[in-house]
Amino acid sequence: MHPAVEYLDIVKKVFVLFKDCELSFNDELKSISAMQKAMVGKEKGEGLGLTREELDKRSVHILKKDPITGKYDTIVKTTQKEWKERLSKGGENINFIGNMCLVLYYQYWEDNYRGKIADKLGYEDKDDLKNDLFGDINKYRNSIIHHNSIATEEIEKCKILKWYKEGDEIVIDYLQMEELFLLIEKEIKALI
Repeated sequence: MHPAVEYLDIVKKVFVLFKDCELSFNDELKSISAMQKAMVGKEKGEGLGLTREELDKRSVHILKKDPITGKYDTIVKTTQKEWKERLSKGGENINFIGNMCLVLYYQYWEDNYRGKIADKLGYEDKDDLKNDLFGDINKYRNSIIHHNSIATEEIEKCKILKWYKEGDEIVIDYLQMEELFLLIEKEIKALI
């Protein structure tokens, strides 16, 4: 199989991962909201008589079971409100996944497929295979990994992905992820 086709398969898997995460987060958020609704007091005496605000202050623990003792230890403690915020559209979870998907696109390209595709196209070295889109993705990757998702001045030199300015927080959302997927697909198909 042509390495460009293999890379496109990875790109599709990463995009689907992003979309699946988005849908899963939304489903989990609905589940939490339904649980809270059932616990909120109603006129007929149903529920626990708590307000949503009281429930939002209650803690949620993510536990880890010690395989030897069988005891549980808390590894993450949060409130129900923080949990819902992380899961919401534009929340911390999907923002992190979007940024990591961009990083994955670049790492697979640079560490595995760029050299194989360059070889297939007859280049002496992978560095001879230059591409403005992947140059831009690398600038984003560097800002995400090395600058805590804050755009560096290099972001303003991007030729294609002109989404952010220096100092902006980089948050790759669904529309940007979809655009990135389509741009990568176009660039890679041109190499086949």
